[in-house]
Amino acid sequence: MLGAAMKRSATQSALGGSRTGLAGLLDQKGPESKVKRRSASERSLRLRVGGGQKGGPITLPVGWVPTDDMDRRDWIQEGRKFGTISRCSQWWIGDWLRFGNTKWGEKYTEAARITGYDAGSLRNMASIASQFDLSLRSDKLSYSHHVLIAPLEDGDKSGWIERAIKDRLSVADLRLELKASRPKGSRPHAREDESASGSVGKRTMVCPHCGGAIPSEN
Repeated sequence: MLGAAMKRSATQSALGGSRTGLAGLLDQKGPESKVKRRSASERSLRLRVGGGQKGGPITLPVGWVPTDDMDRRDWIQEGRKFGTISRCSQWWIGDWLRFGNTKWGEKYTEAARITGYDAGSLRNMASIASQFDLSLRSDKLSYSHHVLIAPLEDGDKSGWIERAIKDRLSVADLRLELKASRPKGSRPHAREDESASGSVGKRTMVCPHCGGAIPSEN
């Protein structure tokens, strides 16, 4: 009995020592231990959400989790995908809004709940989208470039889009070029558009410089 108790005591001591040793390693402040802890937590997350160890990267509302074996090519493709989403999302939302408004009437309040954008921003996106046919939009320019060109007459838009692409104008450069192209003494004009809802008395002034909504009264 005494021998068995001593053996149990020795075993528990060894296990305790091992546990302490492992905890000590996990609590180390070195960069390698941090990477190991992060990798372990990411693997656990991947298994919980069903991505699997050999699945693709996981995109969450609050983060992005890569695979352990991701190579540089896959990493670059992921970055390009994120860039495309960032550049195109406003066009997508604008066209999505126009479709909903046309088919079911004004949906800005509902769309605000769905997308998380405020109604004013959604009205702007729908307004900008309505001023450019798909054939006129260029993926070589940012959405902000198009916002600056939106107040122009339809016949002038294509020329400015081509010029911005050819001269590689930044948004700031394009703003200056547009300002310089106006006749001396003329005031910057804000294009007045009926809101996509078609509601009587509700209008939105779109600033030609920033694309922001300028509320106006009847």
